[in-house]
Amino acid sequence: MLATDSEMKKASIIIATFLVLAVLAISPIVVSGYAATGSSQSSISAEVATPAIAHVDVSNGPTVTCSPTELCPSLMQTAYGVNLLQGKGVNGTGQSIAIVDACEQTDIASDLKTFDAQFGLPNPTLNIYYPQGSCTENYGWGPEISMDVEWSHVMAPAATINLVIAQTPNFTDMYGAWKYIFDNKLGNVISNSWASSKAVACRPPVQALLKTAELNNVTVLAANGDSGGWPSGPGYMPANCVGAIGVGGTSLDISSTGKYISESAWTGGGGGYANGTKEPYYQSHVKIYDPLKVLGKPDVSADANPSTGVWIYDTPDEGGWSCCWGGTSLPTPTWAGFFADVNQIRASNGYAPAGFVTPFLYLTVYGVKGSSPYYKADMHDVTKGCNTPLGPQFCAGKGWSPATGLGSYKTNTLAFTIGDNKTA
Repeated sequence: MLATDSEMKKASIIIATFLVLAVLAISPIVVSGYAATGSSQSSISAEVATPAIAHVDVSNGPTVTCSPTELCPSLMQTAYGVNLLQGKGVNGTGQSIAIVDACEQTDIASDLKTFDAQFGLPNPTLNIYYPQGSCTENYGWGPEISMDVEWSHVMAPAATINLVIAQTPNFTDMYGAWKYIFDNKLGNVISNSWASSKAVACRPPVQALLKTAELNNVTVLAANGDSGGWPSGPGYMPANCVGAIGVGGTSLDISSTGKYISESAWTGGGGGYANGTKEPYYQSHVKIYDPLKVLGKPDVSADANPSTGVWIYDTPDEGGWSCCWGGTSLPTPTWAGFFADVNQIRASNGYAPAGFVTPFLYLTVYGVKGSSPYYKADMHDVTKGCNTPLGPQFCAGKGWSPATGLGSYKTNTLAFTIGDNKTA
């Protein structure tokens, strides 16, 4: 069941208390180069990004074992149908995935080669960019970077990866990385496995950047966070922005060979309602459960539970192999890799990249209350499980929910539904 009306009304007036990291920028709001800009009324300079990553310390190498609770690439690919896509020649060829993280993982290039050699994956082109200059401090984002790069690659093995590393996790640098991607045309998919460290409304400077993304056919994905149900308030940026695809989390149940069995809402998966942001037309049209009539998130989800998590290879931080990693930091890059596959199909049809595809997901793939025939064919409707509340608790149910959004992907069919539709 979803949250009741009375729970939602109560949630709308609860003010949650948090222990958050408050970081003040030392640079002014308007700066040169690739720091984001904004007015004094919509400053992002005092806000900081936090990785949406979670870890269950199951094992560190040198032995890598693959199981339903220690996922290797082949199991993830089989569970979500990526193996079937690749059997049709769809693997991200000709596409680029842009990943935004903060400093630093110094060995990511060699670590990716080790990851690929272990799992029989092709080694892709990996470019690393520092828009604000080289790192002067390590902010501990190494495992985040490793998972983002390695697992976006799992979903689109032939795609180029453009890793854009902000000098600090301050929002001026993080969103400056977006601008750098746009200016240098580094990809039509941007993966952001991080969120604001506190609830904050989507700022006008970020809205402007997302409009630039839309105009340039760039799909922006953002992690919904790992603290469970969003409390009454604006939500967490950038996942709470209309122009970004908010990615939530599930617990994935598969067989020993990777056959999909079911999914449930992960207890840590972020989701809820962004008070202050009007419900967009595509959500109101399909009649999602939204008693507050505001923007609901997440939009989509996939495996994020570290107890059904993945292996990464990270030499500087973990000494090599480490399992098991999750958080909504996992489904964000895997969805990014998926959209690289989609854009390969679209390019073969002579179509522009998918770009701002969220309305298509709701209006065409989902339909009114999940009535579209595409929905059953293209998505796993996650109908059980709840997230642990920061405020109200949200539970999965039939169709869209603030726990898991529209659900997870059946990549081998959804990719062609989007890729073969010119207007998607």
